Amino acid sequence: MDILLVLLKIKAVKWNMMLVHVLMLKKYNIKVISILDYWVNFAPRFFINESMILPDEVWVTDKYALLNAKKELPGANIVLHNNPYIEELLLKKISKSYDKLPANILYVCQPFNENNLTDIEALDHFFSKLLKLKSNLIKIRLRLHPLESESKYKSVINNYKDSIKIGLTHNSLLSNDLNWSHCVVGMHAQALAVAVAFNIKTFYCIPPKSKKCVLPHKEILDFEKYLEFFEYNQK
Repeated sequence: MDILLVLLKIKAVKWNMMLVHVLMLKKYNIKVISILDYWVNFAPRFFINESMILPDEVWVTDKYALLNAKKELPGANIVLHNNPYIEELLLKKISKSYDKLPANILYVCQPFNENNLTDIEALDHFFSKLLKLKSNLIKIRLRLHPLESESKYKSVINNYKDSIKIGLTHNSLLSNDLNWSHCVVGMHAQALAVAVAFNIKTFYCIPPKSKKCVLPHKEILDFEKYLEFFEYNQK
């Protein structure tokens, strides 16, 4: 009788420990399956001492992850499955008609400090872009990451609160925030991919000094496209 071990998302510091367990389980003919819940940087998760250690199966949950897994993990047995998390969220989707000007913007925060860029700098960059529109129609809802406190972005918010309508949401259902929004903005957060599944206009907003959004979804556009659309429709 096969024994199935499902390996879920694990912090980078624990990857080596995970791979040691994979080796031990395979030694005893225990079937090991790894589930990838993101879309890029797969290969580093499966290396230990410069050797790639692959489970019996690697599960991915959409076409983008499938294509990238095939590139990054040659020789792996990659299996495409449905994403029950997104499917459950879609059951809560509310059909709505969009106004000519998509004014409700959900900004998805995420802890970030890489490539000479912090999450606070990215948010400041986003607000500075919005100021150029000079519109009182726009409402911003910042969706905090579960690990973030409401005080984290206080200084940035204080710099713009007199010019932009800004609200916070913390530990609320993602489906509720998506149903409120006309478009979703962020850097590399997983919620951007969920917004795409919700068929909501989705954008990345990242300062030029850093790399572009790593998510492969062609539906995620540069925020400059939103600014151009908004300005055009205000004329």
